[in-house]
Amino acid sequence: MSDTALAALLGLSTALCGGLGTFTGQRLTGRLGWLRAVWLAQAIGLPLVTAAALLLHGPPPADPAVLHALGLGLVNVFSVVALYRAFAAGALSIVAPVASSYAAVTLVLASLAGDTPAPPLALGLVAVIAGVAVVAAAHGSAGADEPRPRAAGLVWAVLSSMSLGAVFFWLEPVSAALGPVWPVALMRASGAAALGLLRLLRPPPAPHGRVPFGLLAACVLLDTGGLLLYARGVGLGGAALVAVLASLSSVIAVALAHRRLHEQLSAGQWIGVVLVLAGTVWISARLHLA
Repeated sequence: MSDTALAALLGLSTALCGGLGTFTGQRLTGRLGWLRAVWLAQAIGLPLVTAAALLLHGPPPADPAVLHALGLGLVNVFSVVALYRAFAAGALSIVAPVASSYAAVTLVLASLAGDTPAPPLALGLVAVIAGVAVVAAAHGSAGADEPRPRAAGLVWAVLSSMSLGAVFFWLEPVSAALGPVWPVALMRASGAAALGLLRLLRPPPAPHGRVPFGLLAACVLLDTGGLLLYARGVGLGGAALVAVLASLSSVIAVALAHRRLHEQLSAGQWIGVVLVLAGTVWISARLHLA
């Protein structure tokens, strides 16, 4: 198998992990609440990512980028918290594509930094913004048995997208100094510490019933596996192909929400979701092919 074909396979595998991980994360939030769910997922995933970084790259170098990665971890954990809050408040069919539109935020930040986007990139940005606006304005329900307000979770999904887009914008120089996996391990370390402090200051209510360890393990393994698959695909020189295919994870999440959770969206909401997905894939392709 050629490197290009393997990179494509890894990109599709990353998308599958991302879509399934989003679905399991939403279910885990419903069982444990957003704070306990996100803290457990981050804390348990930390040793797995650290072990992968040690195996692939050895100890982290003595570089100022280590401190930068720890700082980015605080922004990243806010993105994860916002995503899990969105899971707890809104329909997965809407939350997943909006939260995955972080490439548009990265584009805006690059533009503000002096890298003026080409017209094709701006076209994708307009599609994403229009899609979010249409979703916010359209009417629909989250499921056959549980109607939800049309804007529930949308604000948290937008905040997640904005903060994750900022992380990816500033992550490139950190990754160049530390490799593709160590920055994530360091970000997980500072994020897990911040979440642990938050749990001490704001203890979450006791969960109803037992902790779903199978669901928790699936969520952690999908998240960590997707990260390692992505890193491997990029290492093959297929960054553009892997990034574009990985951005299809929200399509899988929407399909699962529609099939397994019976979420029903109005025609207007479907139009908004398609616009967000199309704009995200378009921007991801153009950013990495530029």
